[in-house]
Amino acid sequence: MISVLSLVGQDLPVIREQYFSASKSKENAEKFYVLLSKCNKDSKVLSAYKGAAIALKAKYSQNLLAKKKLFIEGVK
Repeated sequence: MISVLSLVGQDLPVIREQYFSASKSKENAEKFYVLLSKCNKDSKVLSAYKGAAIALKAKYSQNLLAKKKLFIEGVK
């Protein structure tokens, strides 16, 4: 995984690839979430991927209330 500091300078194809990987397993989704959770809202594209990371975290949540909360936060 790439570091948060280099996230802003990353190529979009690399981030897309990581998103695809995150959609395949809970562990990858958690890593993707941690990576994007520290990004700010300056970039609309990164903001969208951050929302997707939150929604992916909701996908793997066992608790229904947490799942709903994370999903709503992700689509904001």
